[in-house]
Parts: sequence; structure tokens; C-alpha cells
Amino acid sequence: MELDLNGIYQLAREQEIDTETVDEALSEALRLAYLKTPHAAKHARVELDPRAGTFTIWAQDEIPQEPTEDDPHPAPKLGEEYDDTPNDFGRLAAATARQVIQQLFRKAEDDKIFGAFSGQRGKLITGVVQQDAKDTANVHVAVGDVEIKVIGADNQVLDSSVPIRQILEQLVSKTGIPPFMLGLS
Repeated sequence: MELDLNGIYQLAREQEIDTETVDEALSEALRLAYLKTPHAAKHARVELDPRAGTFTIWAQDEIPQEPTEDDPHPAPKLGEEYDDTPNDFGRLAAATARQVIQQLFRKAEDDKIFGAFSGQRGKLITGVVQQDAKDTANVHVAVGDVEIKVIGADNQVLDSSVPIRQILEQLVSKTGIPPFMLGLS
């Protein structure tokens, strides 16, 4: 089965995710999608060819073993691998794959934010609290190259300002910075 990986790789480059991580996540997403298909084998692995944009699902069936006195519940042996790549995954499997890929990108964004602040413990940091003229419903806090949309800022009443304490508290909850570092008690 063929995949168009150019879009995924382009997003990965923008998020600064290496292609090996994307390939591993994509392989796991395809494996999970395969397991949701009817008559899927329990044991499967995905072989991804990123250059060609193709993948193959190699499955193995379980071969039951006879119980013995020493081992009344033997583990089944695995048979030979065979190509069990489905022609069409279906909606449920596609949604599973999409969810795994989205999770990869969310994790990369979270790691970027955490990485920006992980070395700052015990230090005073400065940032910019701003409201975009085009996006007046939201407040953004920028610290270095990391920008965080303040949670709840889109729920404020028109023509009201968000108290700085609320912004700082949300920054603390989103980044894990100790409250006393921002002057909160």
C-alpha cells in the first residue's frame, strides 16, 4: 500500500522532529490500524519504505501447543511471517493512525516547551504578554522562542482585560514553573 509521506515529513521538519521518530510513530500507527481490521493476526510488524512511500505488514499466526505435565498452559509458538497488508484500512483504522500521528506532533510541541524551561529552574525569566490586534480574544505569553496561548483567554468578556495574576497562574500550570519564581504565593 502506498502513502504520501511528503506532507508528514514537512510537518515534522517544521516541528523539528527527526525522520526516524516519524517513521517509528508511523509504523506503530499502521500496526495499530492493522490490528483494528477484521481477521488481523495478533502478532504483526510493519516494514516501512519511506523513499517509495510504501509499507508492508508482516503477520504471524499462533500455533497452539499441547499441554504437558511440566507446562499445563504452554505459550503458543509463532508461525512463519507472511504479507498481510490490507488493500484498504477503513475509517476506524485510518482514524487510529491519524490519532497516533497527531499525538506525536503534540508531544513534540510539549517537549519543545518543556525543553525551553527545563534549564531555567531557580532562575528569574522574563517574557512578553501580548494581545494581537487581529486576535483580540486571546492573550499570548512569549518566553524566548516559545509562545503559549493562555488557557481561558478566549472565554473572557469583550472589552475586559485579563488580570496579570491569572496569566501568571496559567503560565505556572502550563510550564510547571514554581509559583514563587513568578512572584506568586
